Amino acid sequence: MDPADILPALERLDDAVDLLEDALQPLINNVTDVASKLPLLDKAKFYVLMTYSIESMLFCELTF
Repeated sequence: MDPADILPALERLDDAVDLLEDALQPLINNVTDVASKLPLLDKAKFYVLMTYSIESMLFCELTF
């Protein structure tokens, strides 16, 4: 595969990650505040969801 063919896909991925980062920034800045207000089970779900999101983004980055 020619690297020139990959460049548009990488640019779209970069734009999508930037949008996602902007959308998640309020939550990321206040992770401990948000988690401290949740019941124990919801807190566990919240941390699992955050971990899953980070791992999913890492997987997407590595597959492109």
